[in-house]
Amino acid sequence: HYTFWRGYLSPELLVMGAFGVLALSTYRLLRERSAVALLGVVVGGLGVGLIKPYVLFPYILAVAAWIYADRAWKAGEVVKIRPAYLVFALLFAAGGIAVMGSLFPQFGVNKVAETVANQQALWQQTDGGSNMDLGSEDARTLASQLPFLPIALINALFRPALFEARNAPMLGAALETTAIAVGVVSVIWRYSWRATQRVIFRSPLLVYSVVFVLTFSVAVGLATSNLGSLSRYRVPMMPFYVTALLVLARRLREERRMSVTRQGAA
Repeated sequence: HYTFWRGYLSPELLVMGAFGVLALSTYRLLRERSAVALLGVVVGGLGVGLIKPYVLFPYILAVAAWIYADRAWKAGEVVKIRPAYLVFALLFAAGGIAVMGSLFPQFGVNKVAETVANQQALWQQTDGGSNMDLGSEDARTLASQLPFLPIALINALFRPALFEARNAPMLGAALETTAIAVGVVSVIWRYSWRATQRVIFRSPLLVYSVVFVLTFSVAVGLATSNLGSLSRYRVPMMPFYVTALLVLARRLREERRMSVTRQGAA
């Protein structure tokens, strides 16, 4: 047991493989509605649920966002609220979360804040050179966890920083997060927020990736108060995080190039 879970074959790598099957099968199911894709969703979902069930919760929210973006925001149309599609997406998300909460009660809506608070208390009792002061065992409601959301999000998306690296693995993680932070700042600096939103909203896959990364970051960031462990726990979201940033930057460049070309032709 120790060799399996603490050796080279880590649970994060296993769940990333299972989640890859789940995500690809979900895409094909929504596009093709095939029995093979449905089987892939079941197999991938079981794999994730057996190893890291909390990953399924941001996945459900991301799928709901994908469905809404795919149905409501067509290419070339004005981005606006579509009530019917919005209600359907909300019902899908609420139903999915309710089902997952019944299967995994510790992550249910009425228990998730208590589960997070217990995790925060455990981290505070653990000695570690890269521990962070985050949360409180007294914050056992969703409302009481809200003040910790911004720092949890920043921790999961951009830490550790280079100056926080204490060993070789943390240095590798710090180089990764620093490169990503530079990429995020570069996109924000070079392009307007409106253009960025427009590109994201017009791509259901980008909407899916952004929602998954943000919700996963909040969940893992709140429940993890150690930078080393955080770098490991966020592994399942990293392919979507990096790919979304690269695709977003490329599409923004293409949109700007096309805009310049149209202005020149005019």
